[in-house]
Amino acid sequence: MSEKVIVLHPVLLSFRAEEGQNSRKFARDPDAALEEAVGLAHAINLHVVHSEIIRLKAAQPGMLLGSGTVKRIKDLIHEFHDNDDKVGLAFVDYALSPVQQRTLAEEWSAKVTDRT
Repeated sequence: MSEKVIVLHPVLLSFRAEEGQNSRKFARDPDAALEEAVGLAHAINLHVVHSEIIRLKAAQPGMLLGSGTVKRIKDLIHEFHDNDDKVGLAFVDYALSPVQQRTLAEEWSAKVTDRT
């Protein structure tokens, strides 16, 4: 049986000040990027149990994601646990710092890997 994984695609929202309004602009199409990340997980025989786009106003230095999102993902990971076949991996489609990766792994009690 393949390992269960949650795939997350964080999107940092930016504001274009030159337009004089708060219009949000995405660097890549988030849906296409998430689909690509899920495809990569499938290609290495991982069982994707959940995937989502997470929109961020700003990256948090210690965890990238806000504390509410980290708790929600932790709860989601625990929902998928059945017997000894738990979610063992979270794939974050973003370049995490070593501190962010370690902190998320501790919070979620799962391995965390990033795009790099």
